[in-house]
Amino acid sequence: MIYDQLSQRDPLPALNLDQEVYYPPLTGDIDKLAASFHVKASLHMLNDDIKSTHYYAEMNQGDSLLDYLHAIVHRREGDFWNSKWWFARVKHPLLQQVYNAKLQPAKVVDKVEEIELSNSPEAKKVLEELQYKELCLIAEYAINESMKSEVES
Repeated sequence: MIYDQLSQRDPLPALNLDQEVYYPPLTGDIDKLAASFHVKASLHMLNDDIKSTHYYAEMNQGDSLLDYLHAIVHRREGDFWNSKWWFARVKHPLLQQVYNAKLQPAKVVDKVEEIELSNSPEAKKVLEELQYKELCLIAEYAINESMKSEVES
């Protein structure tokens, strides 16, 4: 399964991307899936395919999971103010799993921006691990929700 391959990545997805896809052959495989936009967008994000993720997010503004991914797209593009703008509007239950009162999305965006300037390898590793956990949780959530709706149909 595509998720299994992407959830065992080494190295972890970079905090900021210059539009390089992790494993380009997966782009077409993901697009061909008989799956929801949530599943496709989250798998594209795990594959560092920001362009495809952004497409699904922009086409479905107002959807809480895709708005969440939209915020991450801008964080990973280095468009930090726009990322914080999107995070301020996201209302999704996964935010509470990933973040807490001390570790808020906007603060993480600020930390990612600081890493760009400071190049601290230790801080970068911590943020990459957090981001990878976040991306995997989003993909798992999308896949589980998709499976639930298939069973209910």
